[in-house]
Amino acid sequence: MDKIQPVLEGALPRPAGRGGASSRETAAPPVGPVPAAAPPPAIDPDNAREMARQVQEALERVVPAPHEIAFRRDETTNGFVIEVRNPDGSLVRQYPPEKLLNLRRKLDEMSGMVIDEMT
Repeated sequence: MDKIQPVLEGALPRPAGRGGASSRETAAPPVGPVPAAAPPPAIDPDNAREMARQVQEALERVVPAPHEIAFRRDETTNGFVIEVRNPDGSLVRQYPPEKLLNLRRKLDEMSGMVIDEMT
């Protein structure tokens, strides 16, 4: 199998423009075989373990601790609420949000008033 030889910039003649032959035309320089890549350097196991430990410590500083997910039932709407909390207990996110739960409570209250007036 033949080796692929690199083509260098300016190695091929350029086509002539409108004004005749281009002054940038050059002869192709001789191209030799491509040298083989050097083998990868040997890895010191102790150095690799130390680097892995340093990367792990850096990740622990950057990536927060895992969150806790809690499911509960809202007493007034009788619906389920999903809460995402930090390990310290602070609320990160809640589904459905508290505003939506309040809206549902108000709608339930108003629908009850309409039914009471109709009966």
